[in-house]
Amino acid sequence: MAKFSLLFVFLILEFCRVFAMLSISIIRFGHDLVKYFWISIVCLVWTKKSE
Repeated sequence: MAKFSLLFVFLILEFCRVFAMLSISIIRFGHDLVKYFWISIVCLVWTKKSE
């Protein structure tokens, strides 16, 4: 039982570590994502207008 709870704690810590890494990468590359998001919206609006 103790072994199981240790494994559970390890999994939670591992999940938190992965989540933190993902959050950092999202924050780091977030500006580029927002930029591409706006570019795609502008392109969509532009193609709708030109039709």
